[in-house]
Amino acid sequence: MTHADSLATQPLHALAQQCAKETQRFYQKQDRDGNSCLELFQRAIISKQEKAWEYIYGQYEPQVRKWVLRHPMYKTTGEPAEYFINMAFTRMWHALNPEKFTQFHDIKEVLRYLQLCVHSVIIDDLRTHPGSTIAIDDIIAQNSLPTRMSRFDTKVLDNIYRSELWDAIKKRFQNGKEEFVFYCCYALDMKPREIYQQYPDMFRDVREIYRIKENLLARLRRDKELQALFSDSAGKSPNQTFNE
Repeated sequence: MTHADSLATQPLHALAQQCAKETQRFYQKQDRDGNSCLELFQRAIISKQEKAWEYIYGQYEPQVRKWVLRHPMYKTTGEPAEYFINMAFTRMWHALNPEKFTQFHDIKEVLRYLQLCVHSVIIDDLRTHPGSTIAIDDIIAQNSLPTRMSRFDTKVLDNIYRSELWDAIKKRFQNGKEEFVFYCCYALDMKPREIYQQYPDMFRDVREIYRIKENLLARLRRDKELQALFSDSAGKSPNQTFNE
């Protein structure tokens, strides 16, 4: 019997326990497996096992809460974190079907999709606010979420989305495109080519995205006040944090 066959026949509660152990090792950078967690999502999405969704919610609610609280526009919504946590899981539940799920290759891609669901529900909420002006983010909300994801790394966010740092960085954006490119690159961990593939109507070509990113990074690296903030809070400068 293969490892995959063994997971497929494992009792649900045992699978959830193994997923919890894998997740702990994953965030401690001790293990990159995650096969038990992927099987847990498969039972929830493909086999439609409601109990599997309950285990998933209990397992990943703390991480989804972190994504919500770190989101640069969360504080402007006026809603409690629990509201967006529930909405993100609900969005994933309704958006994914068995066919889409087969496009995920590992648990990192599934979690990346869940993180995008967090972003989407926050932006959708802001669009309902009277007088809200979020034109660039509106474009994200109007596009369907990508189904093929690749990287999953929140290391940069741990430094950037502390409120003082984020507030300082936001003041350095010269326009909405800069903020959009920054968010895609450092919150969603997308490459310029991926950004252009998802949002071709926003940019003339992929070279424009590269130029925006390079100009923004150069300006941030030259900013002495920003360098001091990074040194105080993270022990590193923008030169060390923003790696191209």
